[in-house]
Amino acid sequence: MRTPIASLLAALALVAAGCGQADRRRPAAPAAGPSASGDPAGGLRAHPRAVEPDVGLPSATEVQVEVPIDPERALARAPSGHVADAPPTDAEVRAALRQIDGVPGGRARLNPDGTATAPAGAPPVVKQMIAAANAIALTPYLWGGGHGRLYDRGYDCSGSLSFAFIHAGLLDKPIANGWRLMGRPGPGKWVTVYTNTGHVWMEVAGLRYDTSAIHIAGSRWTDQARPTSNFSSRHLPGL
Repeated sequence: MRTPIASLLAALALVAAGCGQADRRRPAAPAAGPSASGDPAGGLRAHPRAVEPDVGLPSATEVQVEVPIDPERALARAPSGHVADAPPTDAEVRAALRQIDGVPGGRARLNPDGTATAPAGAPPVVKQMIAAANAIALTPYLWGGGHGRLYDRGYDCSGSLSFAFIHAGLLDKPIANGWRLMGRPGPGKWVTVYTNTGHVWMEVAGLRYDTSAIHIAGSRWTDQARPTSNFSSRHLPGL
């Protein structure tokens, strides 16, 4: 006959044996360190960080930058009746490029519909830039618009300029912060880009092309000037 102490020790021994068997059935936890795929985080992924809204995905070594925000984006919203319902198609842009009439003199003309007509004596690249800018002049302001795709439902400040420069053959993809390094400092004869850390706009043949002008009459084109003291000016050689 077992004593109470002997019975207790026997029960504990059975429990310990069961735990050992359970441990043998349970798969071992993976060791800390690099995974088999070479991932130094062992398969864990950090939360992605916002990057500059430029074309393409950032590389692993890309420097993270602060996303520029147009300080006038609240004003740059087209009034009802002036907003295009859909982004321009490639065919519409080509059609606009074919309809370059030209006006006498060296200054572009602002038309009642919010588009611009290039001067007759302007270089072909300037006429193409104006025609391309006309194609999206009435589209709404959209922060980051025109960076992930060329034909978008709206465009921000740098996306608007990129669209015009691309169709004029002066860029191969949209840019955001690169305007401050473009070309040479100072105003150009036909095209001058004005840029600072938060905004970019341009003057083409005497007309201002600027997302913050949308609140004036629903178009990026305007013949109203704006102060340039807090902007640096850039131009391309020959333009």
